[in-house]
Amino acid sequence: YAMFPAVVQSQFLSYYDDTAGIYIAAEDTERTVKGIDFGPLGDAIKLQFKLYPGIEKGVTQFNLGYNLVMDFFCGDWYNAAQMYREWFEENLPKYLLPIEENQDLPEWYTDSPLVVTYPVQGIHDMDPSGPNRLFPYSNALPYLEKIGKATDSRIMAVLMHWESTAPWAPPYVWPPLGGEKMLADFCNELHKRNYMLGVYCSGISYTIQSNINDYNMQNEYDEKGLSRHMCASPTGEIISKTCQAQRKSYDMCIAEDFTKRVLLDEAHKIASSGLDYIQILDQNHGGTPYFCFSDKHSHPAVPGKWMVEHMTDFLVKLKATVGKNVLLGCESAAAESYIPYMNLSDNRFNLNGYVGKFIPLYGYIYHKYLQNFSGNSVCSQDIFDERRSPDSYLLRAAHSFLAGAFMTLVINEDGKIAWAWGEREFDYLPDQEAVLSFIKSATSYKRGIGKKYLTFGEMIKPYYVDCDTVKMYKTNAERFTQYPCVLTTAWKASDGTHAQFLANYCLQDKVCTIDLSNTKGAEVIDQNGNVIKTLSAEVCTINVPRNSVVMILFK
Repeated sequence: YAMFPAVVQSQFLSYYDDTAGIYIAAEDTERTVKGIDFGPLGDAIKLQFKLYPGIEKGVTQFNLGYNLVMDFFCGDWYNAAQMYREWFEENLPKYLLPIEENQDLPEWYTDSPLVVTYPVQGIHDMDPSGPNRLFPYSNALPYLEKIGKATDSRIMAVLMHWESTAPWAPPYVWPPLGGEKMLADFCNELHKRNYMLGVYCSGISYTIQSNINDYNMQNEYDEKGLSRHMCASPTGEIISKTCQAQRKSYDMCIAEDFTKRVLLDEAHKIASSGLDYIQILDQNHGGTPYFCFSDKHSHPAVPGKWMVEHMTDFLVKLKATVGKNVLLGCESAAAESYIPYMNLSDNRFNLNGYVGKFIPLYGYIYHKYLQNFSGNSVCSQDIFDERRSPDSYLLRAAHSFLAGAFMTLVINEDGKIAWAWGEREFDYLPDQEAVLSFIKSATSYKRGIGKKYLTFGEMIKPYYVDCDTVKMYKTNAERFTQYPCVLTTAWKASDGTHAQFLANYCLQDKVCTIDLSNTKGAEVIDQNGNVIKTLSAEVCTINVPRNSVVMILFK
């Protein structure tokens, strides 16, 4: 899991306390494979880099081609991230452009759409195939319109379990449930409303047998000898640990022409229906292919930069196949190597809640170049106890907004906002009105007065906000994590102006203080651009109403 470029999207680690910090980074412009992790070391923390040169057997002398650097700093994660961002800005990946300069992005990309995701078969990840009440596709239109009206948002519907083969059973996903015409008609209806349509796919694997229905490809696999294209272990065994609850499958090696050809063909079919977005690499977190040790393929029989080279080659061809009007993405947000090719991804920041607090690190380093959506939030129910931590839903929404991402709703077959994907019971749901109210407040800033910051801007370290904290309890445990009841991020626009946003995700109004002693003062701006309060260059008190956002514009 702790691999770059994969779940780990940047090539650095930092550790700090109140007095000092240490920063370790790989300054690798080719952005090749590394293990980047941390763990316990007695009473301390071990920082760990594993470097994979990917050399042929028998080679004993080689040069990695990059430096591993160490430096020191005072401050917190913002200061460490700034050190890395400065290197990144001086060594941008090829073809990467700021959002503000990228003419290949569709117009809706900068209009802060609200992503609404749902299945059209079953209600749970492991449910047997069979349409639910959101199928035919048009059955979802009243719910999407209601949400769009309540939040004053453009909607992007992102479908799950839409494949006629089997859910989460790659690589063959076409045609869609109900046929190509039904999906194309639904897409047209969304476009008439100025909405968009996307689909989840399921990565670089070859399914032998679905565990959800009777879909089976064993005959083709055997008759065509497809095992020769699969990833092999160091002993030559073909195995996979990728989503084996949903299917029996093997991971296809990205260096094999067969792998690229099959995926490109499927992507072409999907794009032909007029869709706006394909989350093409679910389960390939960050866009990574899986390790392959085969000595029968064209690559060295060990992991290395060949993985990044072949994945990049595939993504370049994929972009050309689907055209510039269709955006591509992956699970967990594109790792640095692949950002130029995947402009919108399911950012699974919530998974960090297993081990600590999530922070908007990705947005701090990369937001100027791409946006993501907060995803289907799978596993959140295993991280936060929903009944003891009812504010946890809007905590995640507020974090997404403040990180510059598109907020996301998961709805059930009755059109109700659910806690996350992967739940079966809906007797206890988030406060529907509170969620919609918060999204409306946040979206009004991102589409309006705050657009040049939250859409086109660059995140900067915010001025400190002091407020109460909220206990977020772990599921089935007495442990909890304390989060500030008012979250905040600050942004710099291309015209040099600075703004800070405060988000109250709680069900009560909250009062906080912000230290503006080192500024020239500021103004509190409402969502219509009106000045509602002037702040002096001192410690100031601000009231943030329940389920809402406040903007501070610095003088």
